[in-house]
Amino acid sequence: TCRIVDEGEIKLDGVKKCLAKAGDYKDSDGGIFNPDGIIIDGYPVVVMRKEKNLDAYKKTYTHNTAIPQIHNGGEISVDVPFRVEDFRIFNYNRYVLSNFSCVTKERTFIALSNIDNIGGIKSNLITINLPIKTNKVEKNWAFLEHANHLVCIYSLEPYLVFVTKDLEKWEQLKMNDYPIDWFHKGHIICNSTNPIDIGEYYLMFFHSKQAGQYLHGAVLLDKMTLDIVYCTKNSINIMDDARGLHNGLVYVSGSLYLERQQVIRVYFGEADWNAWQIDFKKKDLVEAIIENSK
Repeated sequence: TCRIVDEGEIKLDGVKKCLAKAGDYKDSDGGIFNPDGIIIDGYPVVVMRKEKNLDAYKKTYTHNTAIPQIHNGGEISVDVPFRVEDFRIFNYNRYVLSNFSCVTKERTFIALSNIDNIGGIKSNLITINLPIKTNKVEKNWAFLEHANHLVCIYSLEPYLVFVTKDLEKWEQLKMNDYPIDWFHKGHIICNSTNPIDIGEYYLMFFHSKQAGQYLHGAVLLDKMTLDIVYCTKNSINIMDDARGLHNGLVYVSGSLYLERQQVIRVYFGEADWNAWQIDFKKKDLVEAIIENSK
């Protein structure tokens, strides 16, 4: 396949570390990838998606669910009658919540689960009824706690943001109409990560996709209004030469701000096979996003 070359690609010095490779953990022979992390009691806790086998890539629907695996820890149990995958995590109301995709024969939808004290994903899922018509397949909604409310970023282009006080009634927020000038023209921009608080802004990654290749950019959001303030025009280099099940595929799935070190840690999956992190100096990454937005 022909790889997309971004002439203006943002290249920063980052420190990479492999968190896990396929087969490292029990029931991960089908890959362990797409990690996300949050700080709990002062330490990063990372959850990765693992697959027992390659059933998920067969065209027929499978009950074989992905399993959330804690890095250097145990599994988070899954007890629902359908497949769940791509676990992102965030803090809300002093709890740890996970947002993920639920794949049924009829549709794919987003749900939340309280996994505090590393409880399991059970049938008491928090489902999200946004006041818009949603699609048969929904993925990659992003969530954050903001001003004592839960915010759902449905999409960046158009910029659709919803808010709830009680996890039941969602209202649409009026946002700025930021002119996203992404180099990868004609391709849908999708959310990649939940936004994180990096001090002056909220930071969130997004992607577009072509022929199995993901290209990642980032936005900085105003912490008062949630308006988009900056958005990269070009992609951010995360890893070259990804090797695994789907060679060349790099998927940014989470991020974490390590305030003391002034580091932004970006979590990503390598080729739907291995889980990685890369640490960027916060100053370098933020300056690059702002500069590339002009």
